[in-house]
Amino acid sequence: MQDYIQQLYSSFLKNINNFVSDRCIDMFMGYCKLVTHINRRWATIYNNNYVFRNIVNTVNYSGKYILSILFQSRIEPMETNWISVSILNKTEYNYNEMFSQIDPDETHSSTDAHEPSETDAIIQYKDWYEITVKLIVNSSDSSAESGYVTDHMIEECLLTMKYKEAYIYRIYFKYKLTQSIIEGFEPSTVRFLSIEYINPNNKAPIILTLDAAHFYCGNEILSKLFVKRMIEYQVGNYMFNQDYYLKIMDNNIETFELKSNGFILLEKDEYKICL
Repeated sequence: MQDYIQQLYSSFLKNINNFVSDRCIDMFMGYCKLVTHINRRWATIYNNNYVFRNIVNTVNYSGKYILSILFQSRIEPMETNWISVSILNKTEYNYNEMFSQIDPDETHSSTDAHEPSETDAIIQYKDWYEITVKLIVNSSDSSAESGYVTDHMIEECLLTMKYKEAYIYRIYFKYKLTQSIIEGFEPSTVRFLSIEYINPNNKAPIILTLDAAHFYCGNEILSKLFVKRMIEYQVGNYMFNQDYYLKIMDNNIETFELKSNGFILLEKDEYKICL
């Protein structure tokens, strides 16, 4: 009799455990479906509702702005689509950066009247590149009075564009134009798993991060000004001069060093070290 009761009790507990497990699994699956539905619903609203998108972006940007104050680092504009011109001073390695928003052109087709098309972005980027080159080539000592850096003080110029989630980079050195400006947005398969900025004047290496948004064909990255800009957007206090070098590991688990006089040219499935 006692054995029968124990078997009945064990069977009861087993059924209870199975019931609870099944209900937990059902609840978890329901939760996953609900989260997926909400994410898709919010994503649809975010992508199609200009006002809601602006509210979300403003809240998100406010958090990033507070962090930039705490870490004493720079922060990019809140706008999604912009172009910036950065100039590195040769004497003290200071750099200035000027931003310009990419505006939609009514003559080009766009799915969103508030958003510029890819054609808009490419045309305006080329225009800024030509203006920047002319400014540097034609600059003279007297231009310092107008607030511009004279050509003999310029170490490097970097033209950056952010269009949606993509970053485009082109470098200009005096007397040395790099490759063609930009014809489109083609992602590169190249990735750098780790990038360490090593300077004898710093106590420890600084870890730099570049996600997939920065890896597009034709991008010229990790030059002296590029590195300077990266650090200022990630770290507050640091030492910067031409004595640094980068220790990089690529997606083939190969490690190499890049000195301050070089940069990386990204291609579809490989990269080139340029000096």
